[in-house]
Amino acid sequence: MKKQAIIGKHYLGVGTNNLWFARLWGQIMKIRDSVLSEDQIKKFDKPYGVLLENLENTYSLKNEIQEFIKTIKEKIKNKTFFDKQQGENTFISDGNIDRKLNQMFSNYVIHLNRAVDDQLVKLCNSIGYDYSFWTKDNSKKEQREIAKHPEIKDLVEMFKNERDSWFRYLNKVRNDYDHNGYKLPEIKYEPQENKIYFPDISEDVELLWENAWKFIEEVIVFTLSFFIKDPDEKIVYIPKEKRDKSNPIKYKIENTKIMKIIEEHIKNKTKTS
Repeated sequence: MKKQAIIGKHYLGVGTNNLWFARLWGQIMKIRDSVLSEDQIKKFDKPYGVLLENLENTYSLKNEIQEFIKTIKEKIKNKTFFDKQQGENTFISDGNIDRKLNQMFSNYVIHLNRAVDDQLVKLCNSIGYDYSFWTKDNSKKEQREIAKHPEIKDLVEMFKNERDSWFRYLNKVRNDYDHNGYKLPEIKYEPQENKIYFPDISEDVELLWENAWKFIEEVIVFTLSFFIKDPDEKIVYIPKEKRDKSNPIKYKIENTKIMKIIEEHIKNKTKTS
């Protein structure tokens, strides 16, 4: 049994029944144990521990944002959003709401951007694959890496698709917060409509989170597959309907030779029953 080193410290406050944790913890650890050498595991574990810890923090931030927005919605529904009314059209609410929501969202996009743009790249680099080009349109570096590792060609296509969809938005928001004084739309009350308008970003943070952690999963699984040496072994996809609810992993390492023997045994047993 290979030691799980830094990763073996179960410091994360979530369990394997949590989808992202089950797949980035239990699933990745089993594949990593099967395909990497002891030396490679040592190189892999430190940056992976950093990545997982950051993802746990990001997950907590996502939940905090969604709970905060839920509270705002409840206040609006219960008509307790305003502290007091001055005159016919002047309403006063907690002035910290806009600031707090911007601080939370800014912190969230910084953590998420760091995970996919920096920490994932360092993790893969620790076992010999340089994906530092993935977030940028750097065709020369991309082509150099493909020439060095032809096996990454399909992965590079995935990089392009992911970069052109959700990542560009994430990166733009992060840069705008850092350099352009970006702010979410202010909470506004329209007296004539008797409506409160505020930036409900619950779905945005959820979508970014789902895209990011699933992208990280695909990149790591894909990269670890390059280290399989046994021709009878491969990483197989588990259909959604066949996944264990208590440990809903998506991929597993499988020995096709052994599986054929097991299948033949089951078939013969069925015939003689």
